[in-house]
Amino acid sequence: MKIQVASNLNKEKIASEIKNAVIVDTGDYILYENNSRIRVSDGYNLQYLPLASVYVVETINGVNTVFTENSSYTSSQNLQSMETLPLIRINKSTLINIEHIQDIKVRLNMKYSLHIHNRWLDVNRTYYYQFKEAIGL
Repeated sequence: MKIQVASNLNKEKIASEIKNAVIVDTGDYILYENNSRIRVSDGYNLQYLPLASVYVVETINGVNTVFTENSSYTSSQNLQSMETLPLIRINKSTLINIEHIQDIKVRLNMKYSLHIHNRWLDVNRTYYYQFKEAIGL
């Protein structure tokens, strides 16, 4: 296992503390998987968003746009690296958070339309079975 340490922390001190680490409910540090958040930019600042706050990620003109409840951000991460539950791919250029699906409509030819955050998005046939499995249909 490799661990990335934030630049403002003393790496040697943390390395020695990890050797004697005990897993507890409340501790001095929080260890989480790197893919449980998305690195985004609002045009001025870089920040990390938890996956739970992400509604939709779309590639538009080669730029990954991350939509949350009140904002949109850009991300340099590729869609494949972001594709982890609760985010699933519904077409070549779109990931959605299954926790934010408000409505599902069945369409002809193995397609679904999803209502997420005041938008309707289509699940295409390539991702039909993955989508069904992810939401338990």
